[in-house]
Amino acid sequence: MTRRGAFIFSASTGLTSDLRRSAVDGEEVANHIVKLNNNNDTRIVCDDGGCILIELDEMKNMYFRLRNSTIIESSILFCLVIILLFSCSNPSDTNISKDCEPTSFDEIGPFYRPNAPIRNKVGSGYFLKGSVLSTNKCAPLPKAKLEFWLVNSKGEYDDAHRATVFTNSKGKYTFESNRPADYVGRLPHIHMRITAQGYEELITQHYPKEGDVRVDLDIVLSPLLKE
Repeated sequence: MTRRGAFIFSASTGLTSDLRRSAVDGEEVANHIVKLNNNNDTRIVCDDGGCILIELDEMKNMYFRLRNSTIIESSILFCLVIILLFSCSNPSDTNISKDCEPTSFDEIGPFYRPNAPIRNKVGSGYFLKGSVLSTNKCAPLPKAKLEFWLVNSKGEYDDAHRATVFTNSKGKYTFESNRPADYVGRLPHIHMRITAQGYEELITQHYPKEGDVRVDLDIVLSPLLKE
């Protein structure tokens, strides 16, 4: 059987409506319309279910609808690709935490003393650096106040191992100390109290891991709730 397809058909050829409805043999239809002139304005489309007539104007409208639909879908796809590119792009500062969940609270303990000297070094051999950030889009917090206190090499708290540090204009800080010793069965730790205008106070502790001497530690604060 001849492959079915689309054939130019003129209403003046006299193809009956019965033939148009029932013809399933593409060769039969092709033989009937082979004599058509070049001014035809109607197309007959045949498949296994029969043949139908479609005006060329209607076919043009269908074409433009399909084309416009494709353009719209392509535009939407393009916009989605652009959004994904921006959302997955690397931040300009690789030290900024990608996880802006608030830093967990930890006990203040009995040895906190306010008004520790402003300094970023109370010993040597263990380095902390990082950023103080907001839970709101990981925005850095300039002038945030960090208070540190830890035990000396004998496992005792003293004023020589207390410090106050402020973040710079980019929300960054550095702090150097001795590696805190174990005491009373506790793992080595450094106490921290962090405050920033418009944010909840955070009290937490940092636990150095065995073998670490330089650690990146970002602190994330939550904004104060508006009443």
